Amino acid sequence: MIDFWMGWEAWLAARGFTLSLGEGSPEEHLDKDWCTPAFTAPACLPYAYCIRTEAKSWHPLFSRPATKIGWAQDSRYRDIVFKLTNTDSEEYQIYQHLLHLAEPSDYHGCSGVLRPVAILDTPYNFSFVAMPKWGTICSLTRLTSVAEVVQFLRCTSKDIHQSNMLINCYTPDTHVADDIGKVLAKFRTTEDVHYNLFDFNISLRLPMDTSLKKCRRPAHEASWGSPIYHPPDVALGECEYNPFAFDVACLGNLYRVYFSSAVPAMPLLAPLFDRMTTHVISERFTAPEAADFIDFILAQVSQATLDKSLTVYPEWECGADTDIYWSRTTPEFSARWKQYRTPKRSWFVGVLDRITDLPIAWRLLCSIRYKLRI
Repeated sequence: MIDFWMGWEAWLAARGFTLSLGEGSPEEHLDKDWCTPAFTAPACLPYAYCIRTEAKSWHPLFSRPATKIGWAQDSRYRDIVFKLTNTDSEEYQIYQHLLHLAEPSDYHGCSGVLRPVAILDTPYNFSFVAMPKWGTICSLTRLTSVAEVVQFLRCTSKDIHQSNMLINCYTPDTHVADDIGKVLAKFRTTEDVHYNLFDFNISLRLPMDTSLKKCRRPAHEASWGSPIYHPPDVALGECEYNPFAFDVACLGNLYRVYFSSAVPAMPLLAPLFDRMTTHVISERFTAPEAADFIDFILAQVSQATLDKSLTVYPEWECGADTDIYWSRTTPEFSARWKQYRTPKRSWFVGVLDRITDLPIAWRLLCSIRYKLRI
């Protein structure tokens, strides 16, 4: 793939972008390879903080970017990431929409989304989408305080998987998780940390007036993406589903798996988790409702609570047993917020769930529900 980027190097340079290509490795028989730029100019949002951990100027990168990704700098020496995108895809249309949604200097006009700074169309069926370079967030287990969890909650009510999120800080000197974690640990304690969504590869564009409660899409779309946080919205042969409610539940599952340990410090997380993930889809929070509830929680968190240290670790059992995190609240609190708790599933649903473990029963149920549209 390096040959592809070398072939477009002059074309991109003529448009103000210099690919981060330096001398290649003789051992790998490469004329050129991806390298760290000698200098990165500081810039305000939407550009990220670049923290160098070594004094080296121009040296080979420890790991190469993904196949469709290339690294570059613009004419102001700001680090850029290029992503190759088919011009006949939904992803391309989403990038075009984001590019023209707000002024380039207005970061908050697209808060929560890392939008492109340029789209370079080629004579072929693909374009170079240029975005500011941000860093990976590494593992959520590296969050070490209530304040860091709070900032993550505040910024991430936009997506359903941590691998689709970036942080406005990176180091060009290493791609070793432990080393990146050390850099981010210091940065996460600042008030200028932001997390953004960047991947629209399997996204859908829907009309702005689409109802968050009444929208329905074919059930097969629910299988797109990583299933690790998927709710059981189409587990019983449903022929349609609500994609907005589905995504809220995915994010809620991420929250309760990783942040149940924060419930003693912020008890209101328990009702938030349940209302984002309840199997009663009509009662599930919409994304704006979840964001408003998060703001309601954060408005009541004291500075002393924010300063508390916290050990974040995955508790996958919390996805199946809500009693785990509710037990970390007081009896009085549980009683006061009991209307927010997820109700138990009916015995009929439980029986149906067991029956559909059989492939033939699953296919029969899907066929019946599709024909009756129920």
